[in-house]
This record gives sequence, C-alpha cells and structure tokens, in this order.
Amino acid sequence: MFEFSRKSLALLNGIRENNSRLWFQEHREAVDEYLLAPARELVLKVGEILIPKFPGLVADPRTDRSIYRMYRDTRFSRDKSPYKDWLALTWYLNTPFGRLESPCFYFHLTADGFLWSVGCYRFCPPALERWALFLDDRKKGPKLEKIIADLKNRGLQINEPQRKRLPAGTDKNKPRAQYLLYRGLYSWSDPDNPVAKELLSPGAGRFLADLFLSGRALFDWLSALYESLPGPPNLLD
Repeated sequence: MFEFSRKSLALLNGIRENNSRLWFQEHREAVDEYLLAPARELVLKVGEILIPKFPGLVADPRTDRSIYRMYRDTRFSRDKSPYKDWLALTWYLNTPFGRLESPCFYFHLTADGFLWSVGCYRFCPPALERWALFLDDRKKGPKLEKIIADLKNRGLQINEPQRKRLPAGTDKNKPRAQYLLYRGLYSWSDPDNPVAKELLSPGAGRFLADLFLSGRALFDWLSALYESLPGPPNLLD
C-alpha cells in the first residue's frame, strides 16, 4: 500500500531548501518511494472513482501523462532551480489536444498545503471558436454564470481573463461579454489550505475524488464545449 505521509511532505520541503541536482540525485530513491509511488497510486484510485462518471477521462500513472515531471524547464526562466518543490497530478479528458488544452481535474501538493482545481487551462482553437457560441446560448450562457457564482460562493477562485481587449466588433454591453476575454477557464481552491489529514491516509483517493465531484458542474459544461470537436490537422497529409 502506497500513500502520502509526513515523509512525503518533508521531502518536498527538502527539495525546496536544497534545490540542486546533486541533492536530488542523492535522494532519488526517497523521491520514488515517498512521492512518485504514492502519486501513481492516487492517480489510479481517483481514476477508479471518476472514470465511470466521466467516460473518456484519462488516469494514466506515468510521468508526462497524469503525473507532471518534477524537473523544471529553465531555458526561458530567471529561476534556474532545476526541480519543482511541489507535486502535480491531473485527470484530463481524452481529446486530440493534450492535457493543457482539455478539461481536467488537477491536484497540487506542497510541503505546506494543497489545492485542487477543475477547468481547462487553455482552450484548443476549435473550442475557443465554440466558446462564443456557448456564451450566447440562452441556456448554456446563464448556466455558466450560475456555475461560476456557485463556485465563488464556496470560496473557490476563478482565473483572470487572458485577453486585455474584447474581440473587434463585440458589443461590450451584451450579456457575458466579459467572458470573451477568456482563453481558458478554471477554478481552484485556496493554495494556503494546510495539507488535509485525509490526503495522508488510505482514504486519499476518495477524499480527492469527492472534492473534484463537487466541481463537476464546470467540468460537465466544458466537456460539452469539447464534444465532437474536429481534431488538429494532420501535418503529414
């Protein structure tokens, strides 16, 4: 049985305080035992609960699938720390556009706290085109407003818009015009929440799945946005 423990949190703290390749390699076995093995187990446990409710959801316990890699791409960053001092997992809708451009559930663990998120980090181009149509729809548009209001009332946060200006020709006074500034939409919990004791127990999968299910209205709305979308062009054709 693999599960997160206080040793997992201590290891994340160790990475934060000793962020070097030498230190990481010296603690590689501990990373595998206390971080990656519990991560793989959690991916599968949450997947067992969510996949029957969300057909097409991916719960793949491999790095670069449901488990984000721990080393950082520092090529374009001022921060040259080679490793992340957090662990990130995702359960995402199986679309041709990849996990960053598909609706997903997301979990983020640090030495001090955790957050969970539901949404879509970045709409794929076909979904972005359909986004405006959904916002104008007399049922789908108001439903999204209600979903967002409910999430905020429960203390969850919504990302800031990614555009600075509305598309040319948009009537800024029409209902939900402000959402045309978004290129992706997601909610997340307070990142300063201390690590819940349930996450350090055999019940972690059920605990996290229940949190995700409490945000399923947004996931379902975004999944409809992606339904039957054409895939990206095959550049070899």
